[in-house]
Amino acid sequence: MSTTSQAALDDEIRRRLSKLSAYKQAEYHCVEAIAALRHSLREVLELEGDTPGTDGDGANESGGGGRAELARARQAVRRAHQQLDRLVKEAQRASRREGGEYEADLKELLRHVESAKRWYRECFRVVPATAAAHLPQPDTGVALGVAEDAYAPPPMRSGAADLTVPLLAGSGGGRGRGTGNWCAAAAPRPTVSDEEFLEFADEVRRNDDLAEAALDRIAYGLSRLHENALNVTSELHTQRELLDDVEGKVNTTHTKLSRMNARLRKLLAEKKKCDWFMYAFCCALLLGVVAAIAVLLKS
Repeated sequence: MSTTSQAALDDEIRRRLSKLSAYKQAEYHCVEAIAALRHSLREVLELEGDTPGTDGDGANESGGGGRAELARARQAVRRAHQQLDRLVKEAQRASRREGGEYEADLKELLRHVESAKRWYRECFRVVPATAAAHLPQPDTGVALGVAEDAYAPPPMRSGAADLTVPLLAGSGGGRGRGTGNWCAAAAPRPTVSDEEFLEFADEVRRNDDLAEAALDRIAYGLSRLHENALNVTSELHTQRELLDDVEGKVNTTHTKLSRMNARLRKLLAEKKKCDWFMYAFCCALLLGVVAAIAVLLKS
C-alpha cells in the first residue's frame, strides 16, 4: 500500500472514530494494541523456535544477525505491552466518565487484555507481585541452596536485560530448549484465544459501524432540520420585509391624511369668517329695506 493510500485510510479511520464516544475510541485503540501485542509475541516465539540453543554465558550461537532480530522483536513486545497498559488506563478513565454505561463492554475488554498480558508474563517469565507474595516458604531445616532452587520465583525480565538472549532461554542450552517447550505449552492456545479475540474485535468493529450508521442518520436528520430551519428563517425574513413595506406605506398615508386634515380645518375656519360677514351684510340690507318702506308709508 502506498503512502498516499495509507494516509487516506488513516484519515478515514480518524474521521470515523471522531464520531464515537470517548470510551468507544479508547476501546478501539485497546483492541489494536492487543492485536499488536499478540502479533509481536507470536513473532518472538517463531524466532526463538528457529534460533539454536544458547551456551552457558547466554551468547547466541547463530551470529549477530539473529541476535539483533531477536532483540528488536523483544523490544517490540515490551513497547506493545507498555502501550497496552497506557490505553487500558485511558479506557477505564473514559468508562468512569461515562457513568458506568460501558461497564459490561469494559469487563469484556479487560478479559481479553488479561489474556494477552498472561501470555506476555508466561513468555517473559514475569511473576506478578501478588503471586510472588503467596509463594511457599522453605522449611528451616532444609539447606539454603536447595530451598532457593525449589522455591525461588523465576527471574523477572527488565529493560536492562540482555536483549540478545532468547526470551525463553534459561541458564544453559538444554534448559533454554526446555523453557521454550514450556512456554509453547503454557501460552494461550492461538486457535482458541485468537478466535475469541478476533470475535471480540469483530464485534467491536460491528458496534462501531452500527454507531457510525446511527450517527450518520442523526447527522442527516439534523441537516434536514437545519435546512428546514433555514427555509423558515428565510420565509420569516421575507414576511418581515413585507410588513416593513406595508408599515412604511401606512406611515406615508397617515402623513398625507394629516396634512389634508390640516388644510380642511384651515378652509373651514376661513369659510366661517366669511359667513359672519355675509350675515352682517344681509342684516344691514334688511334694515335699509325696512327703513325705506317706513319712509314711504309716512309720505
